[in-house]
Amino acid sequence: MTPVGVRGVPVQQAYIDALTRHAESDDRVLALWLQGSFATGAADSYSDVDAHLLTTDENADAFRSGGEGWLAAVRPTVYRASMFGGQMLHAVTDEGMRVDLWMHAGETRDVSGAAVRALLDPDERIVLGEPGARDGDAAAALTRHLSEFWRIFAMLPVVVGRDERVKAFVGAGLLADALGEALLFGGGRSRDAGVKRLNEFLPDEWRVEIEDALHHAGSSPRALVETHLRLAAVMRRHGPHVAGARGTRYPAAFEATAIAYVREELDRIKLSGDADLWAPLADAR
Repeated sequence: MTPVGVRGVPVQQAYIDALTRHAESDDRVLALWLQGSFATGAADSYSDVDAHLLTTDENADAFRSGGEGWLAAVRPTVYRASMFGGQMLHAVTDEGMRVDLWMHAGETRDVSGAAVRALLDPDERIVLGEPGARDGDAAAALTRHLSEFWRIFAMLPVVVGRDERVKAFVGAGLLADALGEALLFGGGRSRDAGVKRLNEFLPDEWRVEIEDALHHAGSSPRALVETHLRLAAVMRRHGPHVAGARGTRYPAAFEATAIAYVREELDRIKLSGDADLWAPLADAR
């Protein structure tokens, strides 16, 4: 858990230093550590601070109820939101920096499989496991992203049939995000940064394919349909390979059902267009 050097992030590093001093002054804090890009060394000037602290079961409720004030004592905040039943506090400081503070209770905290940078742990309460301890989590995440892609794709007739162009445009972005999140499992490098970073973890040619598909995005029904179909073609081309390489079952039946449903519905509302519109999807296998 040797601290990783942080490059080009003076605002965040100053905050991390102040957070550490604040935790050291509070006897209720048993341990404090960072996860995410500040733990892996991949942080840049745009990175969030993903902080975790451990307190006793007896102090947990009081600590969580007073979390906003505790965090504001480190640096004034202009926005705060309690999430996940009070386990995490998301905040934006007066410098525009984003902070996630996770509050854990117990005598120790198992962080198996996670990259960790310890800031305060005098009694060795942060328990590290084997590096591969969360391989099952990765497989579950890939399965979720693959299925989520085809679920979003199947919504295409709903939004274009209602002429909900804004929602259809947003849907294209959600579809591209699910596609990228699934395909990054096929890259040669494990993700060691936050969800807002994708480029460095995707093979360049796959990233270009997604960008090319989004290049056709527009507000006309035909453009919206074309964008969704081009993104579906990218998934068809690479998704099964990624799933196979990771030992995860690709949702082939869901894919087939979603494509058949979309085509049938677009035919019914006369938005399926010419054969060229479907050519990228047909050629993807």
